[in-house]
Amino acid sequence: MIQRIQSVYLLLSAIVMSAGIFLSPLFMVNGEAIVLSSSGFYVALAGGAAGISLANIFAYRNRRSQVVLNRLNIIASFVLSGFIVVDFINQPEGAIVEVGLGMMMPLINVILLVLANRGIMKDEMLVKAADRLR
Repeated sequence: MIQRIQSVYLLLSAIVMSAGIFLSPLFMVNGEAIVLSSSGFYVALAGGAAGISLANIFAYRNRRSQVVLNRLNIIASFVLSGFIVVDFINQPEGAIVEVGLGMMMPLINVILLVLANRGIMKDEMLVKAADRLR
């Protein structure tokens, strides 16, 4: 289960989203760090994305459901990224706003999930090819 490359990508995805919740600031407004854990909605979205990734590691027997869960996770990451960008844009006029590493966490998550989907699809193709040989 963990020896498959998509499991590694899913584990990295869960780590990235978990680290994004608590460790890295989204952006800085006048020297004050705005973190993801400042909003319960953001924590729910990021925690849900991390939870889906972790649950998806253990759903290795059903590759089609893994792909569907990854797509839902990608959608959740884009929604989270969209809300973060809206908050970034809606800062007060004249405020000095600097981009932080936390803004990139959902996008890094999407990249890792796409790579995991590619690995899952390769496994699916391999199983189909083996079934044809029987």
